[in-house]
Amino acid sequence: MNKTMYIDPVLFKILACPFHRNHTLHFSVKSVAFFCDSCNNSYELLEQDGVYIPNFLIDKGNWDRGFRGIKSNIVNSFQGKPFKRQLEENKLVLDVGCGENARGNINMDCYIPGKLPRNFILANAEYLPFKPNSIDIILSYYNIEHLINPAAHIMSLYETVKNKVEIVTDNSEWLGDMIFRVIGDGRIFHDEHYYKWSIEYFANLLSRLGLKKNSVCLLNRSSNPIVSSLSKLGSLPIIGNFFYRDLKAEIHKD
Repeated sequence: MNKTMYIDPVLFKILACPFHRNHTLHFSVKSVAFFCDSCNNSYELLEQDGVYIPNFLIDKGNWDRGFRGIKSNIVNSFQGKPFKRQLEENKLVLDVGCGENARGNINMDCYIPGKLPRNFILANAEYLPFKPNSIDIILSYYNIEHLINPAAHIMSLYETVKNKVEIVTDNSEWLGDMIFRVIGDGRIFHDEHYYKWSIEYFANLLSRLGLKKNSVCLLNRSSNPIVSSLSKLGSLPIIGNFFYRDLKAEIHKD
């Protein structure tokens, strides 16, 4: 490959057609694209500020972040600072739906962030363009609530991962969401949020999918002091779930 089209060699080993993930892709320097011999689909490289981005989007339309009906400073303050995560040494970590705050050494989303992350790939969360069992850890943070088919997303993550999947989403029983509903604001009015999630419903879905090695818990990921203080009430019986802002599921494969 031409040096001006540099892509990490690790990606060449694990990238696959989203529809034929057990097959090897071929790269054409002339066409600047990957080709799948099984379905003849091509996946071009897009040039962005001198960096080439593999484009595996199934829908070739223009993707952008959704719009929340009312964007207030109150809501922004409850979001807190972006959560950072320490990368495991000598592990391939994929951040699905990375947005502007990528946490992996491979990062993926359905739109190109303003700040381009390391080893960035355009792709759909339900159709990951990676070989099975090719990535050590996969992160899917605040992503599943945007997807029309969350079960397909979970299974695609599970088929791709070697060790562990981490999924974080909104706890739909959080007291703050009830307040936001009264004032007509907040994440429940985001036009790309399609499903609500509770600890029981998430655990039930993972069980139905046959993913037995899992744990689902409630937690608070916001740095907002009010949200942090309320989360201390999470240990209360019966009503404790109302005080946690977030929900986390871990699925283990090994």
